[in-house]
Amino acid sequence: MEQTKRQEALFKVGMVISKIGEVVHWIGVVSMIVVLVMCIFASSSFLGFIDESMLFDANGGTTIEAYGFQLDCADKDGNVNVKAIAVFSVAAFISLGLMAMVFRNIYLVLKSIIGKNGVKSSPFAKDNVRMIREIGIFSISLPIIGLIMQCVAILILGWENVEAAVSLDGFIVGIIGLCLTQIFAYGASLQSDVDGLV
Repeated sequence: MEQTKRQEALFKVGMVISKIGEVVHWIGVVSMIVVLVMCIFASSSFLGFIDESMLFDANGGTTIEAYGFQLDCADKDGNVNVKAIAVFSVAAFISLGLMAMVFRNIYLVLKSIIGKNGVKSSPFAKDNVRMIREIGIFSISLPIIGLIMQCVAILILGWENVEAAVSLDGFIVGIIGLCLTQIFAYGASLQSDVDGLV
């Protein structure tokens, strides 16, 4: 009984954290849309708005990052490059949106397991299998988006002006998610067999 209450409390904490993560990422999506619009329609005033110290880190670097996609947002003279910020904002917009969907699916899976009024249901529901599969697909999409946006940055900014990097960690998380999908799908089929016998 005490263990059940502890598990339920952990599920509720997980739901709160995943909902906060989802909301924060959607705010990030909106922020990146605003940055992109400012880069396109008000680039000169946007440059005045951006304090160069916002881009430079403690070591003097000007690289900004969003989920494994890194892009240097200064030109050779050390000035802010609005085109680079625009490219980065598109990559960040897509990446933050994908991660918002990951957190949304985590929230929905936990919510479906707890059920209404604290009554637990089986984790092997078909919707849970689908949502875990989507988490894997979204995670694999992150480095793919990074690679595509790196190519876009090279096309827009020129090969010699691009210092970009992409982390491939999302592939590992995505593969784990897709493997979990197979385990949950197997559990769902076993549960349907047992329910058919009852």
